[in-house]
Amino acid sequence: MATMIARMAGIDVDNYMYKNAFSDVTASFWGAGAIQACVDNGLVEAYSYGRFEPELPATRTMISYAIAKILGVEDVEPIYIKATDTEDSKGKIPVEQMLRLNIIDGYSNGTAKPDKYITRAEAMVIINNYLFRGELFSENNNATEFRQFTDLPYGHWAYNHIMEPTCDHDFVRTYDGNELLAD
Repeated sequence: MATMIARMAGIDVDNYMYKNAFSDVTASFWGAGAIQACVDNGLVEAYSYGRFEPELPATRTMISYAIAKILGVEDVEPIYIKATDTEDSKGKIPVEQMLRLNIIDGYSNGTAKPDKYITRAEAMVIINNYLFRGELFSENNNATEFRQFTDLPYGHWAYNHIMEPTCDHDFVRTYDGNELLAD
């Protein structure tokens, strides 16, 4: 996740030397530079016990905080609370800001689930929303035009969001902000 966050922030991770700050991250770890860059820029926090835990999944609060920090709204108190479960959460401000900016969607029951681990599919949708990328569709919504992944069936709720950044394509922007493959 640190690598994606660093890229979203426009940080050149190749310029960051890992400082061996965490007992569970070695200088040779593939994400060490990105982790250092994100920590140095305040985009992510390490655990209080001296570990970074790079293999643990991220929560909705973690990605919300990183994006809120990039956008400069990490400390801006929300005008009103949209979700029913953020009031007493550590993620209240960043999650509510991401809901307000339509970067993260809430759930149909009115919750935002700030402490829920995000899946790769959810991360893709959040990143697309942050980058103002819509879902990618073909004229006939023909899945054979898109790259296929063995673990991603056509019809998956995030299928078109996942196709957008993983398929090289020319597109036309649709009225609703999505993308339609261009001929």
